[in-house]
Amino acid sequence: MFMRLGSRVTAIIALLIGSLVLCGPSTSQAQAKKGSLQYRGELNGDVFDEASRNDREVVIKSSRGGSGASALALTRVKAVVIDGECLSACAWAFVNSPTACFTNRASFGFHASSDPGTGRRMPAATAYWLDTVRPALRPVLTSLGSSASVIYVNARQMKQYYGDRACDASSQTN
Repeated sequence: MFMRLGSRVTAIIALLIGSLVLCGPSTSQAQAKKGSLQYRGELNGDVFDEASRNDREVVIKSSRGGSGASALALTRVKAVVIDGECLSACAWAFVNSPTACFTNRASFGFHASSDPGTGRRMPAATAYWLDTVRPALRPVLTSLGSSASVIYVNARQMKQYYGDRACDASSQTN
């Protein structure tokens, strides 16, 4: 009798395991397990490389920028949500990341490129970055080539240039 009960239990366990293997977790369950990284601070390429390797979403809550290399690392993250202040290299990363979106709380600040060590302006790098923004936004930013000022673009304004990249309401975090 104990053997029969053991066989039935074994059969039930085998069926359950088989169901899990065949069906697997739903996409939303798998994404929920990976979670999203709520990010504040200077862009950090190592953090973004790890998020990319682990298929994690990065939610930028506030970033005043960082290095060009860190911005490039952010563009490699599968899903980026700009949900607050995104300045300097962060803003350039947004326009160069086809999978990034922005919420109604987003604000962007663009400025000319400069050498981090000397502070000297880098016109060639600025021209390169300007070539990467959409043509509709480019005229708004062209003064960066001859100015040291920051040009701010809020979410409402950004919808004019990158409206297709506004996050849908279900992806907006609190």
